[in-house]
Amino acid sequence: MIYKTVKHLADYFDKTVWISDDRISASLTDQCQGIGQIDFHGIQPVSRNARLLASGEGVLRFCFFFEKPKDVLTIPMKDIKLFPFGAEVFCRLQNAELRLRIDVNHDTLSASCRVKVKNGLKGKVGFQVLWNPGSMTTDVHGERTWKPVVGENRRLQLHALDRIYLNQWLERSGDYQGDFLIPEGWRRLIFKRRCISGTARKSDLRPPYRGKPLLLYNADTWIVLGGENYVISRSDADAVVFTQEAIINDSWKSDPFIISFSTRPPEHTGVAENKTRSSFSRQIKRYRQLDSRLPRLHCHRWPAVETFFNLYPLIVESARVQDYSMMRACPGTYYWIWAWDNLVTLQSMIFWEDHLNIRSMIDFMRINRDSDGSIPMRWSRHLEPMDSRGFGAIDFLFAEAVMGLYNETLDKSVLYANYTTLHMTFQHMCERVQDSGFFPSIGMYPDLPEKMGRHESSLVCIDQSAFYCFCRLIAKAADTLGDGLTVQRAYKIQRLIEEHFEDYFWDNSRGFLYDSYDPAVNKAVKSYPLFSLLFYESAAGNRLLRGKENRIAQFISTQSLTPHGVQLTPDWDIYHNTEPAMSSWYPHWDFPAIKMLSKTGDFDSIHRWLQLVETCFRRLGYCPEFVARGEPLGSVHGAAWNLNCGSGWYNALLRALVGVDFDGNGLTIMPTEYRCELKNLCYRGGRWNIKTEGQGRYISTLLVDGDEIKYLYKIPSSYYTQGDHDICVRYEKNPNPAPVLFETDASVTDAVRREKRVQYRISGTGPAEALFSGKAKRITLDEIPLTRTFLTDSTWMVRLDLTGEHTLYLQE
Repeated sequence: MIYKTVKHLADYFDKTVWISDDRISASLTDQCQGIGQIDFHGIQPVSRNARLLASGEGVLRFCFFFEKPKDVLTIPMKDIKLFPFGAEVFCRLQNAELRLRIDVNHDTLSASCRVKVKNGLKGKVGFQVLWNPGSMTTDVHGERTWKPVVGENRRLQLHALDRIYLNQWLERSGDYQGDFLIPEGWRRLIFKRRCISGTARKSDLRPPYRGKPLLLYNADTWIVLGGENYVISRSDADAVVFTQEAIINDSWKSDPFIISFSTRPPEHTGVAENKTRSSFSRQIKRYRQLDSRLPRLHCHRWPAVETFFNLYPLIVESARVQDYSMMRACPGTYYWIWAWDNLVTLQSMIFWEDHLNIRSMIDFMRINRDSDGSIPMRWSRHLEPMDSRGFGAIDFLFAEAVMGLYNETLDKSVLYANYTTLHMTFQHMCERVQDSGFFPSIGMYPDLPEKMGRHESSLVCIDQSAFYCFCRLIAKAADTLGDGLTVQRAYKIQRLIEEHFEDYFWDNSRGFLYDSYDPAVNKAVKSYPLFSLLFYESAAGNRLLRGKENRIAQFISTQSLTPHGVQLTPDWDIYHNTEPAMSSWYPHWDFPAIKMLSKTGDFDSIHRWLQLVETCFRRLGYCPEFVARGEPLGSVHGAAWNLNCGSGWYNALLRALVGVDFDGNGLTIMPTEYRCELKNLCYRGGRWNIKTEGQGRYISTLLVDGDEIKYLYKIPSSYYTQGDHDICVRYEKNPNPAPVLFETDASVTDAVRREKRVQYRISGTGPAEALFSGKAKRITLDEIPLTRTFLTDSTWMVRLDLTGEHTLYLQE
C-alpha cells in the first residue's frame, strides 16, 4: 500500500503531514486547512533558507463553489489519502462530491479538483486557490529580500534573493554560531587555523578578511504561480485568488494549478502547464512499481510499527534528489544532503535491493570529497564540502557501504571502483596511528564535540572503534583483490586495537564505554553516550564487545531506555545537556541498542521499546529527528521523517521483531518472542519470506525452502541464490538438546550430527570467531582442539584463523 489514511490532521500532535519529491516538499496543516509551508532546494544557503513560502495562516487554501460564486466553501483537510508525494482529499459540499489532488514533483507543486454533482444538476462550478502574500518568508539565515511581484490577469511571478555577508555572519554567537554554514574551501581561505564548524571566532580571521562585507552566498529563486484557464479574481494584502470556472453537467475536472520554482529567470511569465497535467498519476505508477518489490512486515500486535516499516522505503524515495541519487536528510522540511544520513540509510536500502541507487550514492561520496580526500559531513547546494572532520568514523560507514554492495552483488567492479579510495583513507589513518592502534581526533559526532571535553588530540571511542571495523573491512577487500601487504597491515592494527580497547574505553563500574580518552591527563572522559556503539551496527565490530554484551544490555535497559524514549546519554551524564540531542531520544541510535538487547535476549526491554515506537509513530505519523523529554511522548520533537532516524528504527525492527541478523558471510536467525511474518526481504540476490511458529523462546528447527536444518542458526551458503526462499523458524519451550552454532564470521555450508558430535563445514579467510551453545564439551577445527571462551551460561566462543575451507566439530 503506497498511502495511509488520515481521518483528520488534528489526530496528530503537530496537526501536520508532509509530502515530498526531489527538491520540493510541502506541509498540509489543520490550522490553515490547506498548505502551511513549501520548501524548495535551489542554490540558497543550506538549512532553513529552503523554506520559501510559509505562514501560520497558510500558504494555500483550496475552495469550491456551485452555482453562486459568493457561496464559496473551503475544502476541509480531512479524510485524506496520504502518499509520500501527495494527498487526495475527499469530501461532499453543496450537493457535490469533490476530490482534491495535491502533489509535488521535482520543482513543482500541483493541485487539481474533480467534481461530481448529484441527480444530474447543471450549473456553474468553480475551483479556487487562495495564495497568502504574507507567506513570503524572511526568517532565514542571512537576509532575504523579495523583489516586487510581477503579475498579469492569470499568473504571478515572485523573486527571492538570499545573501549572507561574512562580517555580519560572524557577529552571531551561541552554540551554532556564525562560522556554521561556511564551506570548507572558504574556511581555509579566511581562517588562519584549522577549526571545525562551530569553533572559529572573529579573531581567527586572516587580517585581509576582518570587517570585510565578503558575500558568501548570493542565491536567486524564482517562483511562478498560476495555471491554464485560471484568472486572478481577487488580489489584495490578504489573498490572491486564482479561479477556474466551468459549466458542469454530471462531472468536471479542473486544470492543474501549479507553483513552479526555479534558480534561473523563467523565459516568460507563464507556466509550463503540460508538465504537471498528469504528474499525480505518474507518481502513483512510479510508487506502485517500487512498492511491489519492497519487504512487507505483518505484525498485528504492533499496527503502527507495521505501518512505519512498510512505508519507510517509500519515504526514502520521496527524499531522493534525482540529479545525484542522494537523499535529503529529511523529506519533511528544509535539510539538504548529509553524508552520514545517506550512509546509514544505505544500510536499509540493501533490503529492498536498490543496488543502482546505492552504487550512485557510493560514487557521489567517492567523488565529492574535501580537498584533503576526506568525506565532509554535508555539502552546500553547489556541492561544496561543509563541516569536515577529517578522516575517522565516517570512513568506516563508507567502507561498510562498499563491502555491503559487493557482498550483495559479488560484482568486483564495486571494489575496483572504490578500492584505491579506501586504501588512500587507510594510508592517511596509518600515518596518525599510535602504538596503541589509536589515532587522535575530535570525533565524528556530535555537533559540538568541544563541549564534551574533547580536543584535536583526544582518542574518541566512536572513531577508534569505527577504525577497527574499517581495518577488518579493508582487509576483506584487499584479500579479495590480492593485496596481501594491506591485509597484513590491517590485521596488525586490528590486533593492536583489540589489545588496548578495553584499557582505554571500558568502564567496568558502569558497564559501558567511555566517550573518549584525554592523553594530556591520561584519563578517560567519563561520559557514556549511546553513539559510541556506532561500530556495533556492523558485524565487524562484534569482537570488541565479546563477553560484555550482557553488561551493556543492562546499561541500555536501565540508563538509556526511559518512558521518554532511548536517551542518548543518561540523566546523570556530565554532558547530558551540552546540545539538544544529548538529552533526547534520537532514533537512529536505537539500532545498535536494540541489536544488543536482541543478542542478549532481553525481550522485556525490547517490548518497552516497541511500545515507545508504536506510541510515537501513532501520535506523530512519522519518525522524528529527535523526541525531547516531555509529556505526552512526542509532543516536542525535531524534523519530520529524518531518514537516518528512520533507518535506525527499520534496522532495529528487523532484529527485534523478525530476529534476523546479517554479516559479510550470511544471514543468522536470532531468537525472538514475537510471532510475525516478513515477506520479500532482499538479500544476496534472493527474496526471503520469513515466518515463525510454535510456542516458547528457543529455536528448535529452521525450515529453509522445505529443508529441515538443526544445530545451526546461520543459513547455509548454498541457499543464497536468486529467486524466492522461505524460512520457517520453529520455536519450543525447551532448548535444543544438542550443541548449536549461533553465528560465525565464516560462511557455513552445512551442519550434520554424527553420533555425539555436530560437524560444520565452514569457509573464510583470516581471523574469525564462532559462537555456540554451552552444551559442547569439546571444540576442534580440522580435529585440532580449540580453546573456549565463556560468554554466558549458555554461550561460548572460539577464535579461528581461517585459510579457506575447514571442518568445525562440536562434541557433546
